[in-house]
Amino acid sequence: MMNGFEIIMSINFGKHILKWTHKINIGQKKSLHAQEKRDDVTNSRFIKKNINRLTSNIAQASATITNLQVQLSTYWTQTTAGAINPSTATTSSSAANTGRIHNAVDQLETAILEYIQHFTQHVKKHS
Repeated sequence: MMNGFEIIMSINFGKHILKWTHKINIGQKKSLHAQEKRDDVTNSRFIKKNINRLTSNIAQASATITNLQVQLSTYWTQTTAGAINPSTATTSSSAANTGRIHNAVDQLETAILEYIQHFTQHVKKHS
């Protein structure tokens, strides 16, 4: 049997335990909220970093494609200028020259296609 003092102490102790657990629950919620905020900040940084990296890669690929377009344009200008000017070459050498031109164009097209496929394969993986 408990006397009055023990009953009062038990009740007070119970109240303190309830307050303490309530404070712990609030602290855990605050801690969880702070962790979620940190996770959001970390995710935002990660996303921004990847967006910047991809933007840089796209700009680099665009610059390379532009450079290749200029080179191809220059090549075609020189090739057509050579074809327009009358030459003293025989027909067989002209046919051989045309074959070499077509081979060079095919190689350039293949190189451009491989380049584009290489630098866009990560986009296919993420989609």
